[in-house]
Amino acid sequence: MGKNGLDLWNFANGRDYSKVASYHDYHAQKSISNGITCTTDLLTNYEVYRVILKLSQDVGKRLRKLELYATKVKFSVKDTELKTKEFQKPLKAESQSFNEITDACYELFLKNYKWDFKVRAVSVSAIDLVSEKTYEQIDLFEIKSDNKQKLEKTMEDIRQRFGKSSIEIASLTEDIKIRKDKTEVKVLPSTLRK
Repeated sequence: MGKNGLDLWNFANGRDYSKVASYHDYHAQKSISNGITCTTDLLTNYEVYRVILKLSQDVGKRLRKLELYATKVKFSVKDTELKTKEFQKPLKAESQSFNEITDACYELFLKNYKWDFKVRAVSVSAIDLVSEKTYEQIDLFEIKSDNKQKLEKTMEDIRQRFGKSSIEIASLTEDIKIRKDKTEVKVLPSTLRK
């Protein structure tokens, strides 16, 4: 039976001798992920890119909200045979930018996916999270990442204020084969309202 068998037996019989955790105990977040099963199979690299971009926007938003930075990305793709392949890559520097996450995941996809089957589902993860940014080497010929971060934050603020579809990246305005957000407000008949 072994040690694990004994632990399983104790748990199954309601015996747990570990200390009760306080409500205020802090557990660091290890990753932030977003994945989706597409409404129809993805047939081209461009369709996969647009889904990655959409998923990465949410991951970047959650990173900023939690004031965390990703040092690596993990990308997974499930084909129509329901086989999942996962790939990881370190980022050049710690980041909250959905553009950097998108670029890294798409690069992983292009390098590793062979198109033996159509793509059914995609998942994007920011992993190895840190709470503060360290120093980074600056490239004189690249647009400053601070400006990109400000642009992404401004886009999020506009969406927060005026609705999710108030500002959008042009390539995401076409049908991207993912479920539309259908949040509806249901109004009850006046006799049921309090």
